[in-house]
Amino acid sequence: MTWRGSAFILILAAAVFGVGSGAAVSEQSRSLREAAQGAGMLIGAAVRPAQLSEAAYAATLAREFNMVEPEDTLKWEMVHPERESFDFSEADKVVDFAIRHGMKVRGHTLVWHRQDPKWLTEGTYTSSELAEILEKHIRTVVGHYSFTHRTKVIADGTERKNSA
Repeated sequence: MTWRGSAFILILAAAVFGVGSGAAVSEQSRSLREAAQGAGMLIGAAVRPAQLSEAAYAATLAREFNMVEPEDTLKWEMVHPERESFDFSEADKVVDFAIRHGMKVRGHTLVWHRQDPKWLTEGTYTSSELAEILEKHIRTVVGHYSFTHRTKVIADGTERKNSA
């Protein structure tokens, strides 16, 4: 999502929650995060790890949202760049940020028709091999986030709590 898309979401959320709409001063000083939590809702943003180093961006994200989603870093080409290797370093930055700020994380996406690595799209695999590759990919990604982080990981509406 571009910064324009994020700005649109912030404006839309402000309108929905009444922030800046002439509501009482105490209401105006509430963040989107506080308003959402008060309503029992999650409000989130897609995040690229490189932007987390921008102080204003990181502060706004932590203040206004109670959920984040790694924008592209969990897609196959990023997290599974080679058939036998996984790279969680970029996605972990988003998850670590969420942990530090008491946020939930929505995993996106285990399987998608875009942003697949060339080794997968250009390889010649049997149906059995593809099924094996898919199962290994899903088990590895879900396994990495199910129990290695002290946070709730949300995937397709299902919340998983770790035992740590």
